[in-house]
Amino acid sequence: MDDIPDDVLVEIFTSLDFPSIIALRLTCRRFYSISKSLAVWLDAFRWISQDAEEWRSQLENIPQASRSAEELEKLVTRMVRFERNWSSTRPTPQRVAYFEGAHGNRTALLPGGRWFLSTTMDKSGRVFYYDFETQDIAPRTLVECPLGDRDVWAMTFTVDQTASPLEFDLALEFANQDQFFVASREPRVMSVWRVKSDPANGTLSANVMRIFPVYRRTPVQQPLSLSGDWLLRLSYGQSYSPILTVHRWRGQQEGSVADFILLPQPLENVSLLPDLRIITVSHSRVELYAPAIHPWKPSPIVPPTLPRSSPTWVFEYPPPHRLLQLSVSRLVYGRKKTAAMFALHNGETLFNFRIALAPTADDTDNLSKLPADLQEPQVSSVSLRPMTGLEFMCLGSSHTIRSSLNTNAAIFATFPQHSRLRALRWFSGAGDEQDKLVGTPARAVKTKFVAPFESGAGRWMVDEQSGRVVCLTKDRKWAVLYFA
Repeated sequence: MDDIPDDVLVEIFTSLDFPSIIALRLTCRRFYSISKSLAVWLDAFRWISQDAEEWRSQLENIPQASRSAEELEKLVTRMVRFERNWSSTRPTPQRVAYFEGAHGNRTALLPGGRWFLSTTMDKSGRVFYYDFETQDIAPRTLVECPLGDRDVWAMTFTVDQTASPLEFDLALEFANQDQFFVASREPRVMSVWRVKSDPANGTLSANVMRIFPVYRRTPVQQPLSLSGDWLLRLSYGQSYSPILTVHRWRGQQEGSVADFILLPQPLENVSLLPDLRIITVSHSRVELYAPAIHPWKPSPIVPPTLPRSSPTWVFEYPPPHRLLQLSVSRLVYGRKKTAAMFALHNGETLFNFRIALAPTADDTDNLSKLPADLQEPQVSSVSLRPMTGLEFMCLGSSHTIRSSLNTNAAIFATFPQHSRLRALRWFSGAGDEQDKLVGTPARAVKTKFVAPFESGAGRWMVDEQSGRVVCLTKDRKWAVLYFA
């Protein structure tokens, strides 16, 4: 054994799953040293993901400065513990903590599961953050509206994958409460902030990057999306026609706007891809739009000469069961951002989308020139037991939570994304014996979880790296469950 070079042993270790690595490292000091190699832990996530692209992309998106073997081992260990607990016959959180939220209309669990954002509705325009690695989870102010007498109506963020520790851009739309649900000629305030974390002190700090006016009201769902230097905003005019506005908020062409009108149908969700194509989700279809550049001066009045845009790709599905609100997962990017994946459900069917990405272009004139051989989006689906108006679903990358209002029971499901369709064949109702534990060769698992509280409004969030789940309880408190 002493004659085998270290690089050969490293290669052997990289082919092992997580339990084998842990077992082998206990046999001798040399194996223990080899198991501390960075290459070993870069490949160790295969045991968790079974080569699912989401997990691969999550690890590859970790900043280079954080890619130490020690940090990756901690990350993989947490993910393994979370997966084992989540998939067991009786998922049990190691700790449950409660905290008072700000009761605003926007919340977000940041990647990594340590920090949670919540907005207020007291005309202060504040955004609070909470640190889940403290014993006493208390709100601290991250942002306050610089103009006063406004509340946060819309919020979105995008993480800087090149920075370590965590940094992200945060877009906030401020509005007077009388502007929330009615069209107004008075401008709203759009702002973009750079937020940096200090893990040692458990703090976040924000610096404003740009403030500019925007017009027309936005819907309740997800009206904003950030991608690099660009901000996508969905708004509605007097005729209730959806209007998509793409603002370049940073860079040499800062302030430029591309604005175009879609067909007159309400939208629930919009996403801006890195190649500046746009995904729109309504109650009956998903559409993909190529970048359309029609520069004009922002105004509450839509120019009559503004051309309507047609989608480059359309996917239609039956309307939601009993007009349920859609659940749409955040975009997940494949290796080197060659593809974007997301999922949605409409109460009766769960759909999975994979969209090939075009190489990004810095030249605005070339934004609409997409490769002719770009692969068409791929869609898979599976039928679910129809949901009632009191049932909700939270979609993660590989984990799904299905819950009912004012009950303490929820259904947890987990499955690798690449085999989601096969796994979800087991994901039917919540009242049969199979709810206890179901497994397939693809490691799909469905299990019933009973929380120590009754959930409210179906507000569940899951972070798959930290193993933390956040839920709004019936008595309007927030609970964080530590599964790893």
